[in-house]
Amino acid sequence: MKAIILNGHSTLNSGDAAIILAQVQFLKERFSPLELALTSRTPEVDADFYRPLGIKVFPPLLPAPSVFRGAGQKAKQTARNLFAVGIKRSLINEIRTSDLVISCGGGYLWSNRKALPGPMYFQNMIHIWTAKRLKKPIIFFPQSFGPLRNRTAVRLLKRALEEENVIRVFAREKVSLSFLEGLLGGGKTQDKLDLCPDMAFYLYDERRLATSQKDSGWPRPALALTLRRWSFPEAKGREEKKRKHREYLAALAELCRRYADLGKGSIILFSHARGPGDFEDDRRITDPFWERLRKDIPEGHLFYPELPISVHPFRIMELLQKTDVVVATRLHSAILGLLSGIPVLTIAYQPKTRAVMEWLGLSDFSVDISELANEKMLTRLGEISGRNLEVREKIKDSLSTLKPMIETKLEKALERFL
Repeated sequence: MKAIILNGHSTLNSGDAAIILAQVQFLKERFSPLELALTSRTPEVDADFYRPLGIKVFPPLLPAPSVFRGAGQKAKQTARNLFAVGIKRSLINEIRTSDLVISCGGGYLWSNRKALPGPMYFQNMIHIWTAKRLKKPIIFFPQSFGPLRNRTAVRLLKRALEEENVIRVFAREKVSLSFLEGLLGGGKTQDKLDLCPDMAFYLYDERRLATSQKDSGWPRPALALTLRRWSFPEAKGREEKKRKHREYLAALAELCRRYADLGKGSIILFSHARGPGDFEDDRRITDPFWERLRKDIPEGHLFYPELPISVHPFRIMELLQKTDVVVATRLHSAILGLLSGIPVLTIAYQPKTRAVMEWLGLSDFSVDISELANEKMLTRLGEISGRNLEVREKIKDSLSTLKPMIETKLEKALERFL
């Protein structure tokens, strides 16, 4: 079997690495021998990460300037990608000679622009168009679709999904499935749609939950927190966006102060994503937040572990397993926390976040990013603390059902190849 995973993001985001590693694990368990390739927005970094797995890594056919830092690098790297004709031919040939094309699980088929989609959207779509032109069978592994705020993005996605060579499309939450059902209308086209949990849940291993926590030296209870920069696309105007951003940080700072006070616990900050590009680099928001907390939380109760540029998801899980609760803005920091058996309170900046908790029957432990300024988040955190052992058992029971569900759905989609 020869397969290629298109629209991989970057190992600089540990969540995206988790999705790809889960997909690789699923495929390798079913196909032997397996020749595998993927596309990445940071191919130089990712090549080293995936080389031990025998995976070839290609840059995308089209550049997206936002993944590069600084105006000079944006211009230089964009031009470098555009004129790399040889590597583009190699990627196209890799798609042509593959038995199966997988549209990588995740959340990248969206566009908040009101006029036309941005470069990232076209970067993702051109891979799907190429596979379509080469008449290769395509399966969209579990991912989010939308929001799409312009007609061009909607039309392009509709045309792509209607093609006969698209044999299965998995949405990872109900709102995405409903969007696709409305997009494609009735008829046979809808038969290719299905609902499936996020691929990262396929990394579930009950033995990891049974592993005893190693002493970290962090005063207990320990709360792990991930932040991310968010554009608040629903806000009207720059000033409202800035206000919402300030409220987001202020609410989390208050949460941390009160949690550290309560029982003299500790706060552990970590940067789940370290790129690509400035907007995706969580250090840009976590570093100043760390300095802000240092004024109120004493040394010995506030920690900010240093992580390498590319971090294996299992390393993140080892870190989270030493804590008592995770407050996660980053979706996959929540999933990695859950896979470690740790109760999680998610901050929903997109519908996909709440949907993940719905799969586990824990939707009460998800707070919309616009509701952080009131007491709701603190109340939910208090409920988790009061029911910690009960929530852990609920997580374990729910996770044990998700992996078999993923297996069943994907195996059915791949039955012609098995």
